Amino acid sequence: MRHLILIYISVFTCFGLIAQERKTVAVDSVNIKRIDSLMQIVQTEFFKNNYDKTIQEGELAIRLSDSSGYLKQYKFISSYLGSSYLEIDDSIRAKKIFNNSIEYALKRNDTAWRLAAEIDLANYHALKSDTTSQRKAIKLYEDILPIAEILNTKNKLLVLNSNIAEMYLKLNEPDNAEKFIIESAKYFNEETFIGFKGSYSLNKGNYEFQKGNNEESIKNLNESIRIFSNLNHLDGKIQSYKTLVKIYAKQGKYKAAFKNQQILDDLEKEKFEVDKIEAVQTVSTRFKVVEMQKKIEEANLLTEIKEKQAKQETTFFWIKIASGILLIFSTILFFSYLNRKKLVVSLRAKNKQYLEEKERSEELMKAKSILYSNITHELRTPMYGIIGISNMLSENKLFKSEREHLKSLKFSADYLLSLVNNILHFNKLESDEPDDIKISNFDIRNLVYNTVESSKFLSEDHPNKYIVTIDHSIPNIISGDEMKISQILINLLGNASKFTNDGVIEINLEEIASTKNNIEIAFTIKDTGIGIDEKTLKTIYNKYAQTGTGQNFMGTGLGLPIVKKLIEQQGGQLALNSELRKGTIVTFSLNYGIAETKVLDEISPEGIKTILSELNILIVDDNKINQLITRKFVERHGAKGNTVGSGQEAIELAKNNKYDVILMDINMPEMNGFEATEIIRSFDNEIPIIALTAVDKEKVVGAHSFNLMNGIIIKPYSNEQFLNTLLANITISRAS
Repeated sequence: MRHLILIYISVFTCFGLIAQERKTVAVDSVNIKRIDSLMQIVQTEFFKNNYDKTIQEGELAIRLSDSSGYLKQYKFISSYLGSSYLEIDDSIRAKKIFNNSIEYALKRNDTAWRLAAEIDLANYHALKSDTTSQRKAIKLYEDILPIAEILNTKNKLLVLNSNIAEMYLKLNEPDNAEKFIIESAKYFNEETFIGFKGSYSLNKGNYEFQKGNNEESIKNLNESIRIFSNLNHLDGKIQSYKTLVKIYAKQGKYKAAFKNQQILDDLEKEKFEVDKIEAVQTVSTRFKVVEMQKKIEEANLLTEIKEKQAKQETTFFWIKIASGILLIFSTILFFSYLNRKKLVVSLRAKNKQYLEEKERSEELMKAKSILYSNITHELRTPMYGIIGISNMLSENKLFKSEREHLKSLKFSADYLLSLVNNILHFNKLESDEPDDIKISNFDIRNLVYNTVESSKFLSEDHPNKYIVTIDHSIPNIISGDEMKISQILINLLGNASKFTNDGVIEINLEEIASTKNNIEIAFTIKDTGIGIDEKTLKTIYNKYAQTGTGQNFMGTGLGLPIVKKLIEQQGGQLALNSELRKGTIVTFSLNYGIAETKVLDEISPEGIKTILSELNILIVDDNKINQLITRKFVERHGAKGNTVGSGQEAIELAKNNKYDVILMDINMPEMNGFEATEIIRSFDNEIPIIALTAVDKEKVVGAHSFNLMNGIIIKPYSNEQFLNTLLANITISRAS
């Protein structure tokens, strides 16, 4: 089943209506008995997941109900039939069936029937992943709540409120979800299905997390995991663990986050295997349904012939005519049979071809994934060198007079890194891969001013005036996805700078609303540049479109589509207003947390040096520049750094020397970081080993051997990120 609550709301609605209908209808005939019998088969086969049989018997029952005018079972059969079409991804037929059922209910002025049919239609929209469909589902659920309240059916009221709450939480709108969570709890009793309680705990856990109440969230999520484990409900467990990992990571409890991530990985692997089986079953079922529909059409044609033959048997003349007609139709049927036989052979061949193409497609996707992983590593590694060396020079007293230039150099390197990430994000846009939000603390003012300084270099020939206004009520340090807001501002300010000469660019950050733990910030970027005409505005979010050509308009053309996607992933909406030769205004708003204290925040610079001065760190990296930068960084903070260029050398040194931490590169020739870690763990289970790599985090965490490591630092990294990860693992190591 795709969605536990959505399926059960249809089931309980149907059972309730059956009980009500039995009180009022008492009709007996052969046709009616046959429809009632088909209803029992449809219900049984649906709960056995035999969707092809459900569809076969359901379609027959619907036709009999229509022709006889006996509609007692129509409402229930249509619910199971539409849900079966949804299970085999035939959403067009499903939607048609649900809408037909609503029309019948309205014609008969049957409130209970209308409620059941509109719930089915709402479920159809809720199962889709796009924001528009989810909001449509919310509207449909909210529209039918008053009907459910009139009928006073507690199970329906419980599940409707729970579904609305879940939809709002998916849209990251906890304040809208709150009243529906509270309302759903009112309908619990001793007979309530335990799955509903699990969904309530999951909703409550996600709500408390989005409101910043982490401990209350953990309590509810653990309860949902307990319930869903008893039901063996994979989707529920996966959603619960995803939120738990985010909470522990946000709290800086990396060991707990890592432990729960391992469980989540195992669950997602299990889900992947289940999904593979279901995908094959879906293809098989759809093929069976197509075959079944062909047989039904053939049976209908034969029935029609027999009826004509029976009517014409009264005279010899009509018998001769009927015989002629029968002969003609038999000939047609024969050739039709031959054509169908050819079609079946063709369909089987095409099905085989489809499976072969599917396998080839999967191989190509794997190759593509490896290619992007290699590109990421190859581009990020030299960027690590550029950013690291610029950091070293900016802290050197000899280059004090050039500090601002070095600062701009570093930020420009960050900008180049963002372009690399744009290409990778474009790949995710094309494949609709989920892109997790990575929470960290960062200085919003520092980020904005650095972005502005870097953007100034784009218009040196015709410099612009930059005006930055940041609301005083916005705290310096906030909690959110620093990389995403950095990419957003770099792209938007880069566009404003490229298309404005001798003009004014205004950057305004304003507080919209705030609570104890959260703040909503409105961002506005306004320029007096060349603007965009009305025709171009219509295609501005095209992934390959640019608003101009030539040297002044160089770029990938991916900026605005990626900005729009990044903002929407964080629950915001991008608005763009522009007028040709008058300028452009871009606005959006995002929610951020009020930053919590991290390990680094609790220790003074002197304290950090005191802690690190006691450490002997082994740095493993095959790149000499990377070795130099990492060693200089740890030595600048008081630690002693030893460098080696291969996994084999690291193993030998780890055997014969005492180290406090090992910083392990992943991509190395002959022996990679995972292989080296496995061997070191065979004789030392205590030493913290931290992956220090330019490989995508998803690729590292997804590898089996990462379970033997204590943490990960992705190059290029911020000083704060490096020190926080290092100090957290030292603390964990010493505590154990």
